[in-house]
Amino acid sequence: MKAIATDTGNAAASAAIERVLEAERHASEAVASCEREASAIVDEARRRASRISERTSARIAAARGRVAMRVADAVKQSEVAAAALQTTDQIDQEAHKKLGQAVAAVAAELTGEAP
Repeated sequence: MKAIATDTGNAAASAAIERVLEAERHASEAVASCEREASAIVDEARRRASRISERTSARIAAARGRVAMRVADAVKQSEVAAAALQTTDQIDQEAHKKLGQAVAAVAAELTGEAP
């Protein structure tokens, strides 16, 4: 009778080991699946960050272009005003003061400071 009990015990132990091994396989598959999913999420986040960076660079370039145009216009206006002042025999102090105020206002506007 003892031989039957031992065979039953071995069969039960073998079945338990098989269940543990099966559980480990499932766990390994689940970990691998999670790793693939995490990798896909990271890849998408990188693509999104790249698109955001590209849009930001384009916006900065456009803003710089607008500022450059405004600076060029301000310089041109200053040159015209300076030329007008130079054509007179006598520099009018009031006109000189107004020119200084205009230049200061343009500079404040371009730098974002209150005039």
